[in-house]
Amino acid sequence: MGNINQYTDDGRNDVFGVFQPHASFKYLMGNCKDFEEEESLLQLKGRKMGVIVDQTSKCHCKLAGEGIEYSWGCAKNFYHHLPLRGKKSKESFKVAVRKCLSKDVLMKH
Repeated sequence: MGNINQYTDDGRNDVFGVFQPHASFKYLMGNCKDFEEEESLLQLKGRKMGVIVDQTSKCHCKLAGEGIEYSWGCAKNFYHHLPLRGKKSKESFKVAVRKCLSKDVLMKH
């Protein structure tokens, strides 16, 4: 890899002003076969449970987060519509959160 200071997120221009895409971290990580083919912890746990976890790029919140953000938004929306009396005690709060994160809620909305 050499000197890490030679790399940028998207690449850089050389001394002649010619764009060098191979000087980007994206290019570098994209060419790492072990990173590309590595099973994430979520995928590993899913496989052990007998399900397939199909997701976008690892370790990049702006790319990987779209499905997660949608699910999180659905869960929060469902939680906000629950009656307050069902969220007051610690135990009822836990039950409410489990309900919000259940397949019934996330797969329906």
